[in-house]
Amino acid sequence: FYPHTNFIYKPLWAIELEKKGSKIIQYYYSISNDPYELNPIKYKYKLGFNLMTWKNYYAWDKFHKEFIISNCLTKQPNVQIFEPISFRFFDQKINLKENTVLIFDVQPHRYAECVKYRHPYYGDIKNLKWNNSTVQFIQETFEISNKNKLNIALKRKRTLLNYLSDKKYNNTINSLKKNYEKFYEINPEVDPHQLFEDKKNIKLVICLPFTSVGYIAKHLNINIIFYDPLNAVTNNIEITRDIPVIRSKNELDEYIKKLL
Repeated sequence: FYPHTNFIYKPLWAIELEKKGSKIIQYYYSISNDPYELNPIKYKYKLGFNLMTWKNYYAWDKFHKEFIISNCLTKQPNVQIFEPISFRFFDQKINLKENTVLIFDVQPHRYAECVKYRHPYYGDIKNLKWNNSTVQFIQETFEISNKNKLNIALKRKRTLLNYLSDKKYNNTINSLKKNYEKFYEINPEVDPHQLFEDKKNIKLVICLPFTSVGYIAKHLNINIIFYDPLNAVTNNIEITRDIPVIRSKNELDEYIKKLL
């Protein structure tokens, strides 16, 4: 088994093992690499998936399977649909507070780093600066959760070095943690699969669209929505996988009230 961290070119050892009859399977710990559809354009960013030459793949669902088949160079690849695979395990105990809304974002880089990328998570797409979008996502999900007397826990996508982190984003989080007991953070290194084991304390999962965590939560039958306050993404079922996309504070407030 080989993760899609380095998916384009096979290591030499993998090629040699296949020559000797071994079966090498590429698996995915994330599927947020599909092309983005932003209102009103489709942003095609394949990251080199069209150069893949692997013979065997584990896909998360039928849409992911179609994405792999349509991109890889291998003729008639063997693609099996498998459930979301856990990539890592954090061995410290996680204590979620009762009635917690879990939010998952993709923390922005500093602008000096952003300009190196042309990607929805890092670049300036549709004249939307990603740091402003992410900050609005956090502020509004907290505002509505707090209004409904719910705790809210933020799990960042990953740990960033200080020189890469966006200051506005960091200041927003630090201010919320300092001024509101209901707001707390989860270690970014925790695997979502492990985090979701504590279902009894999770009232709702809210993800920035379209992070893979949302698809994991849906697979585990946990209440999940995508929150897109800037109305930047479409409702294409191949991307949303039937997960509701909420686009305003009022809509979010109504959705949460129905869960209480």
